[in-house]
Amino acid sequence: MNLRNILSNILIIILTFFLLIIFLKSSYIYNFIWPTEKLFQDLIMPVKWLECNKAGLDIFKSDTCAGGTFAYGPIFLKIPVTQTLKIFYLKYLPYLCIFLFITFLVISINKNSLLSIILILLCIFNPSTLLLFQRMNLDIVVFLLVILLTFNKIYFLNWFLIFFLTFSKVYPIVSGFIVFIENNERSLKKIFIIILGMAILSLLYLFFNLQNYINFFNGLSANKAGYHFLFSLNSIPKIIKYSFNINYILLLLVFYLSFFYVINKLYKKLLTMILLLKLLH
Repeated sequence: MNLRNILSNILIIILTFFLLIIFLKSSYIYNFIWPTEKLFQDLIMPVKWLECNKAGLDIFKSDTCAGGTFAYGPIFLKIPVTQTLKIFYLKYLPYLCIFLFITFLVISINKNSLLSIILILLCIFNPSTLLLFQRMNLDIVVFLLVILLTFNKIYFLNWFLIFFLTFSKVYPIVSGFIVFIENNERSLKKIFIIILGMAILSLLYLFFNLQNYINFFNGLSANKAGYHFLFSLNSIPKIIKYSFNINYILLLLVFYLSFFYVINKLYKKLLTMILLLKLLH
């Protein structure tokens, strides 16, 4: 990447960031999403949960402290919280996440035409993304950490993040697929050992925290979105469960295994195509 492209990226990132912040703080945004009392409102309650837990309150059995049912796995409560960190979480973390999101998007798309610039703007200035920014749901943090997984070569850190995210929000377990592709020189035997080790640690962790996770899953009913807001791998299993009363855990197992199988097939085909293209050249 030459200096001109670097400067161009920096300019686009800065202009887009400030334009977005101005838009988020204006009332005009409510023409596209429904209004909330405060900017970054979804970040307030997780911080309260951390404070309540630090104060020794059982947030799995009572929601009186934070004003809402605890919606994360108990490992989430390992995140430290102090008065200084609280200020960082609520005042600075949202802007940092937005800036990193825009930065990743801008540097990932080849800006060789007006269409590519329009694509970047549409990725940011659309109702779903605007709602994510305006509410600052922690899903944006999950997204950014998953992006980190794709670039980071400190594999133990990747595995820790996968473990932490999975037992905080469940759905990031899909990011565990990175074990297959993070190191092309890794043998199938080593991959199997890594997966087996992570599975054993996961089962042990669940064994010692089983009741808290039962309470966690029971409490999700108060926080789950309607069908029109389901955009994850869990969407179809949820719809089938409530439509035909089929066991949800069984459906999740079938769909996740199918997902990994399809991804593995596509990955192998992609590798084959790349090798063929190299041979042709």
